[in-house]
Amino acid sequence: MRKEKASAMNHTEQIGPFRLSWRDGVFPLSTDSVLLSYFATLRPRFRVCDLGCGAGAIPLLLLLRRGDLTVDGVELQPEAAKAARANVLENRLEASVRIYQEDFREANRFLTPGWYDLVVSNPPYFLPGSGKTSPSIGKARARAELCCSLPELCASSRFLLRQRGRFALSFRPDRLAELFSALSQAGFAPKRLRFVHHRADKPPALVLLESIRGGNPGLDCLPPLLLRREGGGESMELSEIYQGLFRTRER
Repeated sequence: MRKEKASAMNHTEQIGPFRLSWRDGVFPLSTDSVLLSYFATLRPRFRVCDLGCGAGAIPLLLLLRRGDLTVDGVELQPEAAKAARANVLENRLEASVRIYQEDFREANRFLTPGWYDLVVSNPPYFLPGSGKTSPSIGKARARAELCCSLPELCASSRFLLRQRGRFALSFRPDRLAELFSALSQAGFAPKRLRFVHHRADKPPALVLLESIRGGNPGLDCLPPLLLRREGGGESMELSEIYQGLFRTRER
């Protein structure tokens, strides 16, 4: 993944055949989004909804894995939603991706309940008043739960998913108990979990979790994902993830 030269107000990333662009103040493409896009379960012709889609990175990444998806992105921040719509047009994906500049807590106004096979989200990780605060309103809202709480995210996902539909998200390991509680209250059964570590001797920095609406109990804990190899540099698995997402596309 290589960044092209860009002006101070505009950034562009090449993602396989797609171009992702965003302006300052919009949360940039992150490793978390890449890992979540790789982790989520996809099936032929899945209908997917990305809650808090930012500039549209996850819809593009998912379409790299399967070109037969339909993906709806919901983004509250006007500048980010504008960038996401521009990226859809730039990549000629109007037939596959729709972007809504809306509050997903009010999804009953503009989306069909129980229509989606998969909901994905790379949500804010921090409670209000904790963690670093960005001077950018858009980035601050992307990092902290200023506009939406974890229970509200889970409730919105339940509303959107069909019975046995999947909800995949990335989150902070130190809030895993909160996440499990919110999922349980919304009627989800956690099914697949993977911790992400920067190095083998460090505690996990991220957790990837996929749950099923109305699923049966039983959690599959996958081997940890290491981002760095011993001695420095990307791990072999992380390199393979980037290569697999950015260089191949199922049809």
